[in-house]
Amino acid sequence: MVFTYILTYIFVQIMQVNFIKCFLIVILVFIPKIYNAQLKGYFQGYKDGKRAPLEMGKIKFLNSRMVTYSNEDGTFEVILPKNLPDTVVFSHHGYISDTIVVDKSDRFGSINVVLYSSKLIPEVIIGLKKQSHSILRLKTLHVEELSQDELKKAACCNISESF
Repeated sequence: MVFTYILTYIFVQIMQVNFIKCFLIVILVFIPKIYNAQLKGYFQGYKDGKRAPLEMGKIKFLNSRMVTYSNEDGTFEVILPKNLPDTVVFSHHGYISDTIVVDKSDRFGSINVVLYSSKLIPEVIIGLKKQSHSILRLKTLHVEELSQDELKKAACCNISESF
């Protein structure tokens, strides 16, 4: 009987010590996560007049060189670096990148990032003006090609020489 009582007492003491150890471990693991400054947000792309969440959108801190990516639903969560302010670049393939500067006042904040499609860039028109005078070197004979502009120049010069 006394032996059973002693075993029960020892078992209770061991369980109390283990409970305290487990409780301390849980506290030590989760407390730093609470105190870290986090920036949460939503990553979207604007294409064809619609907004849609962007999966694998790249979030890069330039000074601290940290990189993370958005989730499948476009959400992201970043622990801010200790050295602030820092420049954050948001990018995704097929979209125009955007940047913001974050500082200590942005801790525990949220942000909605909308990137615009790179296909929305205005068109560029390239024109070609043909030279008025050229020498064709591909032919065996020495051929000089004169265009309309060169003939106008020649006519102008000849008229001026006649006076």
